[in-house]
Amino acid sequence: MQKILQKYQSKINTQLGEPVPEKFNADAKPVTKEFLEFKDEYLPKHFSLYEQAANYAENLLHLKPTGEKERAYQEAIDICHLNITPTGAYSFSFLGAGVIALLGVILSFALFQGSMFMIVFFVGSGA
Repeated sequence: MQKILQKYQSKINTQLGEPVPEKFNADAKPVTKEFLEFKDEYLPKHFSLYEQAANYAENLLHLKPTGEKERAYQEAIDICHLNITPTGAYSFSFLGAGVIALLGVILSFALFQGSMFMIVFFVGSGA
């Protein structure tokens, strides 16, 4: 099957005047200029924010998912065509939860003007 694909791929490339690749890779991701322009134009903006946050979290925490989780994350990333890694998505899940919890503590502390109940509640619960 690979030989047939490679044969016709090389025929198409020679007809279009493109260089013939050494080996055809059916799993290669499309990275043409047109695809990147299409992606920038039509991909929702919240995806790019998520990509930036996941890549930042990967650099900050670098928590790697194990086994089946990593395969599931990679499949979801491939379906969505995101430029992140499973490590970035996994790290962002922890970083995002931590930031939200910290903001909740700060907000409750500010609203209740330093109520001792809130301090004891959060310290006692292990947050």
